[in-house]
Amino acid sequence: MFAPSFRKRKVQLPNTSSDKVLAWHRRPEQTSPQQFTEMQIGYPKATFEGQAAAIEQNERPDEIIEASEEILNFFVELSRTASISSLLEQFDIFFINHDPSGIPAQLNHAIYQLLVYNCTADFIYLLNRCAFLIVNTCFLQKKIKYVEKLMGLFQGRSPLASNAALSTRKFRDWVESYMDSRQYKVLALFSPAVKLQKKTWHDRYVTLTLLAQTFDAEVSIEQRQACQWLYQFLKSRYKFQLVMFLAKGCDAAPNEEKVRNPTFIHPATLKLIQKVVVKRNQGYPQMAEDFLALHEHDIYGDFKQALVKYLLISIGGDRRLKWLPQKLEQHLAELHPEKNSVTVGHHLITKTCDEIIRYLLNPESFADPTHPFTLLMIQREFLSLGIILLKLVLVSPRSYGQLVISLNELMQHYHHKSKAECEWLTGLLETVQVILTLAVNEGQYYSFTKAV
Repeated sequence: MFAPSFRKRKVQLPNTSSDKVLAWHRRPEQTSPQQFTEMQIGYPKATFEGQAAAIEQNERPDEIIEASEEILNFFVELSRTASISSLLEQFDIFFINHDPSGIPAQLNHAIYQLLVYNCTADFIYLLNRCAFLIVNTCFLQKKIKYVEKLMGLFQGRSPLASNAALSTRKFRDWVESYMDSRQYKVLALFSPAVKLQKKTWHDRYVTLTLLAQTFDAEVSIEQRQACQWLYQFLKSRYKFQLVMFLAKGCDAAPNEEKVRNPTFIHPATLKLIQKVVVKRNQGYPQMAEDFLALHEHDIYGDFKQALVKYLLISIGGDRRLKWLPQKLEQHLAELHPEKNSVTVGHHLITKTCDEIIRYLLNPESFADPTHPFTLLMIQREFLSLGIILLKLVLVSPRSYGQLVISLNELMQHYHHKSKAECEWLTGLLETVQVILTLAVNEGQYYSFTKAV
């Protein structure tokens, strides 16, 4: 458990796009998914109305720091001592349908400070963390139905009375700003009943978005915890469906009950992927162990050359990919040449694997017709690229986070495109998802603390 920290510092606020984004600078929090603690607050780095912001924020007033601390600690303590129904009721009275007469007297001064300083960003930050605090409490107490009730508060907020207090009107403006943010869209993923917009092709890959959230240091700890739990549930269900289909569905007789294929991949191709990825003896995990045993103490220049050979074992002989070794060698030769005579360690290995993943999955590179990503997608070499990415993760488990983030960024880059325009991308995502599900034990390659 840790005490609240409200450090005062200067933050340069970057320009923002018209898409509203909530994000905050925050110091790393050492915690586990099972902990609930007093909160740590940083300063929001983005605006909420979509204007470009290029101002320097001076030290935050002590009054705002203390007010934020008091409100957060109130809801944390309430989550520990009160029922979820009472927690939701107080959340509604304080945030959604702000009623000054129903709020504990000790919070009146904190509310006054938020209003006087017009702290839109701080309010929305508190609202987001408290909302995900409730989601996590529902998960811990196994009362998932209350998540629907939480979302119902947002969807069913009462109309403002003509004589509503100024504070009530201001709080309603802030709540509606939050509902236009990306964080609210993430919150809505926990309630299938909430319809934000019509279904799109990328809704199918919600697990990727959830997992990317847990690796994002700008996301609040409550949001990362909630995303991790929902991700684990959805991923376990997907893995069960995939294993069942591979075991029974692919070879089911016409008169047998059909098992649903959880992928968009043809059964014959799925069987091929399974055959390539899942090997009893000299499989990819063993291959990675052997590679590290031979080269983890090489000097960096030699390690990069060996890494290219390792990545292309079993796929480098394909005549369609005869151009790939030269491309990878050229890119690796340009990576940190000043360290070529340095003995590699875990940090340098991870850094190198991260940079290769970013290089291979950079959405901007699609404009270059000679880039490996472009050529691999044109040739529909989803399996080849998926195997290379798998090998990188097996050599550097910490690069799993970079892989997830890069795949999610790739998907977000093309999310506005139609399904027909993104068939190549869905083919890649489906293939990589199957490969990672079959070959990677996430207990070894991913943990919540790595996202902190």
